Amino acid sequence: MRFNINFRAPIYQATPSRKRKPKFIRFLFSAIKPLTELNKGMSALTYVPANTYNKGDRVLYNNNYYWCMENGVTGAFDSTKWADMGKQTGFYPFYTKWTNFLKFNSQTITLTKYLNDVFDSLNRGIFITNTANTNVTFLYNIPELKPPVYLYNLWRAITTYALDERIVRENGVYKSLQAGNLNRLPEIEPLWWGFEKDVLFLFNDDEAGSQYDFIVYVPSSVTFSETVMRAEIDQYKLAGKLYLILTY
Repeated sequence: MRFNINFRAPIYQATPSRKRKPKFIRFLFSAIKPLTELNKGMSALTYVPANTYNKGDRVLYNNNYYWCMENGVTGAFDSTKWADMGKQTGFYPFYTKWTNFLKFNSQTITLTKYLNDVFDSLNRGIFITNTANTNVTFLYNIPELKPPVYLYNLWRAITTYALDERIVRENGVYKSLQAGNLNRLPEIEPLWWGFEKDVLFLFNDDEAGSQYDFIVYVPSSVTFSETVMRAEIDQYKLAGKLYLILTY
C-alpha cells in the first residue's frame, strides 16, 4: 500500500507559535527531508498507459522518477509531458532491497523458496534436507524378515505415471491417484497425487554423519555458479552451520 503523506503539516502544527520563524521552520523541514523523499518514492506508482494523470503526479518509468507537468495525461508515455526527476537513488532503493531481504530467513522452507526464486523460478526443483539429526536406516536381506524399504524415482514433468505409482517430489513421497498422470505437480494437484510419507534419502559417509548440517539439492538442468549460490545461502544461514551443494 502506498501513501502520500504531508510530513510538513504536523511539524509546523507541533511547533509553538512563538518559534515559527522562517529559519527555524526550514531547519525542521530539512531534518525530515530523508523521510519525505522516502515517501515520495513509495508514493510513485509505475506508469500505466491506461491511467489518467494530472499535474503534480509522480510515476516510475524505466527506473526513473517523473513529475507530471499537465492535466489529463494518458496513453503511451510522452517525455514532453513529464519532468525527469532522476534515477531511483537515495533511501528508497535501500528500503526496497532490505524489505525484500527480510522476507526470508534460515528456515528450510523460506530458504528453499528463496533459492528457487533466484536460481530455478520455472521448475522450482531445488530442495534442502537437514542432516544434523539424520536417523540411520538399515537395509536388510529378505531372510532377516525385516520391514521392506522402498526406493522411488524423482518426479519428472515429461513422465506419464500410472495409477498407484509412487514418486519423490522435494521432501515427500506421493502416490498417483489417476492413470495418465502427466505434468501434474504433486504438491499442488491433490486430485492427481496423494501424499504418503516423508522421503527417505540414502547418503554416503561424507554426506551423512555430523560433517554437514544440511544439504542443498539442485537439479542437473539448472545452470548456476556454486560460488554465487553459496553467497546467497550464507547471507541467511545461521553462523557455524555447514552445508553441501549437490546436483541430482
